[in-house]
Amino acid sequence: MGGGNPSIARSLALQILCEVERDIPLERALDQCLAGATLETRDRALLTHLVQGSIRLRRYLDWVIGHYTSRPVEDLPSPIRNTLRLAVYQLLYLDRIPDRAVVNDHVSLAFIHGHRGTAGLVNAVLRSFLRAGKRIPVVPRDDPVTAIGVETSHPDWLIRRWIRRFGENEARVLASAGNQIPEIVIRVNRLRASPEELRERLLRGGVETRQGEANPGVLYLSGAPSCVQDLPGFDDGWFQVQDESSSLVGLLAGPSPGNRVVDLCSGVGGKTSHLVEQMRDDGLVVAVDRAMWRLRRLRDNCRRLGVESVFALRADVTVVCVQPSDVVLLDAPCSGTGVLARRSDARWRREEADIPRLARLQSRMLAAASSLVKEGGWLVYSVCSLEPEEGEDVVHRFMSEHAGFRLENAGGWLPGTVVDGGGFLQTFPHHHGMDGIFAARLRKAGRGVGQ
Repeated sequence: MGGGNPSIARSLALQILCEVERDIPLERALDQCLAGATLETRDRALLTHLVQGSIRLRRYLDWVIGHYTSRPVEDLPSPIRNTLRLAVYQLLYLDRIPDRAVVNDHVSLAFIHGHRGTAGLVNAVLRSFLRAGKRIPVVPRDDPVTAIGVETSHPDWLIRRWIRRFGENEARVLASAGNQIPEIVIRVNRLRASPEELRERLLRGGVETRQGEANPGVLYLSGAPSCVQDLPGFDDGWFQVQDESSSLVGLLAGPSPGNRVVDLCSGVGGKTSHLVEQMRDDGLVVAVDRAMWRLRRLRDNCRRLGVESVFALRADVTVVCVQPSDVVLLDAPCSGTGVLARRSDARWRREEADIPRLARLQSRMLAAASSLVKEGGWLVYSVCSLEPEEGEDVVHRFMSEHAGFRLENAGGWLPGTVVDGGGFLQTFPHHHGMDGIFAARLRKAGRGVGQ
């Protein structure tokens, strides 16, 4: 038993799942794996799909597996637990792969990462599942938190919060939105092309598009290859992969040509490049991040997009010292509850106790960011969280402690459909069809920018 050779994509998928369980962020584990592996485009797509799906539906998969094994799933060794998750995910959701091939591959993986006994366990569980006709055990309905949590594969603490805030029905719909496979969304780089030019080029390549409703400079793709690098216009820097909600933060920041801008927690440069685009590459954007690997990807993105007026700085946001600037953007680290469809590991890497801890960090970062704003300039604070403690509560606390700043209604820069009653940018996946995000624009008293 276990003498076969599993596919490279499945072997690497198992490796990534085990790394994520060791608290390595999925984005980083996946990037490192893809950079070091020689895979055909089809295998890269399969690898990404397997990893994202198995992590996104982890609790639901464990519920299924637990009814076909006498051992608690959490007591199994990590490679065996994740081998079963990968296999059951494929048996349930990937009908192009023969069941026999799925079983054989994962029995082999269990042998390689364990022994004959673990291979026998995986074989027994999978064959029992198939003999039962892939029967899914019924989830008890007596506890709505557990029922919704299992069926939508979310942790109880998050479902409990959403039920208190939105009610059971909406909590279920919101959680279900976090399990949708995200569309490929790109923002047109207007320094290189117009939306119309890019749409026409993509259509010639067999890719259909629809424009974003809140930002027409964003395109949703259908019929696109799974690897964005294969899209027409990628190498020429005609676009940047960016969700529509994220692009709205850049519009809210609204820098002008000649401005000096600081982008704190810049990441790989999605918002950074959008800021430069709005400035027509005239001025300076200082992109600040703690992680050198993210800054390296930011530089690569800027080169591809033809962006020149960016200075990348590795620093801690709470202690960074730069010249006071016209615009400061703080995209703060958060719980990520608004982007669970794209960051499938976030739901398992966070606990409820993280939210007040993150809110304290966000408050410190916002206070530090405010010191970098010149008189008459403005500060934009954003998080990809749906939790009010990380959004409006942080902003209201900041304003009570910093009398020199006032809130500006986001409706002055964005459509009313994405602005809530408090004047904040706020989107929800189940209402707006895009990632969930919160942002506020705060003006510092003093002379106008440029005076």
